[in-house]
Parts: sequence; C-alpha cells; structure tokens
Amino acid sequence: MRKILLHCGCRIAVILPLMAQDPDPADLARRYLDLWQQQMAAMVADPETADTVQRMMTLWTQNMAAMPAAMAGMTAPTGRMGDEQPAKTDPAAAAG
Repeated sequence: MRKILLHCGCRIAVILPLMAQDPDPADLARRYLDLWQQQMAAMVADPETADTVQRMMTLWTQNMAAMPAAMAGMTAPTGRMGDEQPAKTDPAAAAG
C-alpha cells in the first residue's frame, strides 16, 4: 500500500492509515457534541455575538408570529395564469 503524504507547512502527516480505519459512530457523535458545545460556549462568551443571536431570534419570533395573517391573504396557484384561487387557510385555526 502506498502512503500518501500531506504537507502542512513544516509538518508532514501520514493520512492514509487514519482514513482507512472505520470510524466508531459513538465516538464521532461524542466528538461532534463536544465540538458543538465548545462553539456554543465561545459564542455566548462573546457579548457581540450573543447580542446578534438574541436580535436574530427576536426577529425570527416576530416573523413567525405574523405568518398566519400573511398566509391568509395568499392565493393558491391553479396552473393557469390569472386564475388564482384564495388559499384555503383559516386564520383563527392558524393563530391558535
């Protein structure tokens, strides 16, 4: 088996043997969650990022709350130009 070398600056890593191993799904899941937790902790530790995420979630919540009213005025396409039918939505059911 021929080894493939990856040149990274002054370090050379042999990657083929590592890639030939079957990954353990439990290990991959644990590493993914560890990475996710590290990234989330870093984001909330940064005041500017935390503020941006908070504003984004506020806007998203406001937009989702307005969705039933916006959909009530939409028309459903019929396949023919200029022959739209009112959408079959019940604003009272969508809101509650």
